[in-house]
Amino acid sequence: MNPLTQVTVSQLNAMDQLSFESTLGGVVEHSPWVVRSVWSRRPFSGLSDVASALTSVILEAGTEQQMKLLASHPELAGQEAMAGTMTSESTSEQGRLGLNA
Repeated sequence: MNPLTQVTVSQLNAMDQLSFESTLGGVVEHSPWVVRSVWSRRPFSGLSDVASALTSVILEAGTEQQMKLLASHPELAGQEAMAGTMTSESTSEQGRLGLNA
């Protein structure tokens, strides 16, 4: 399940960094540096503002960091899916798309 559907923007804005990272840590697969950087961009006006902040952090990162992020994303219905080692967000995403059927 998507953590952004379970928490309000007000709650995100009020969270300390550890809680924020714990709540959103799996949103960007195996790349906690993204969420860590987004925390300092609070307060957010809405969920689209959170999404924009996530995107901005990724786009502002250097090429090396971006390549690491891409390399850490699981293959669609690949080995991580079969081994059950994907984050809950990726498992949910692939399930919604029927990729784990």
